Amino acid sequence: PQQLANILWAFGKLKLPPHAQFLETWLDSSEPCVQFMNEKQLADVIVAFGRLSIRPRESFLVQWNNEFERHLAAMSRETRNVCTKEFQKLVSLRSSNSASFRSF
Repeated sequence: PQQLANILWAFGKLKLPPHAQFLETWLDSSEPCVQFMNEKQLADVIVAFGRLSIRPRESFLVQWNNEFERHLAAMSRETRNVCTKEFQKLVSLRSSNSASFRSF
């Protein structure tokens, strides 16, 4: 999970959206690992998606939210607030694909 979170975090930090095929592959690889992510990794992933304004597929968002809720007690208030803000931003993005492939 750490390497997957780091990869997406780097794209978000650079504000450099990866290619659609990369995101599909990343999501396919990450979904089975979300349950093993720690608080920092969960935060890195959702912040990266938020910075990139890319809404991942619904199944990923549901799984991420379940893990986020499971880890709430271990998160700082600041981390909880940032994650909540980014998650709400992603949920509000259109779920249909656009010409700029912002939904995966």
